[in-house]
Amino acid sequence: MRIAMVSEHASPLAALGGVDAGGQNVYVARLSAELARRGHDVTVYTRRDGTRLPDRVGLPGGAVVEHVPAGPPEAVPRNDLFPHMPAFGFYLAHA
Repeated sequence: MRIAMVSEHASPLAALGGVDAGGQNVYVARLSAELARRGHDVTVYTRRDGTRLPDRVGLPGGAVVEHVPAGPPEAVPRNDLFPHMPAFGFYLAHA
């Protein structure tokens, strides 16, 4: 089964303990890994928050993180992301 997970502000690649990096990041990373381990094709879509990030990054276990170009490619507080969600949705609709 192909599974698309949307984690607009909580990248499973984020370093724990950073700004807006905690519970959701860990949950998305572990759930994605477990689904991939069970044979599913898992892609996690998260907002690009850095200019040097590759478009796609493999996670241990086989899931993939895809960085969505929605808003500036820099850290944005999660409470300030709403204006960038139309671009995020447009990207998903055409991915």
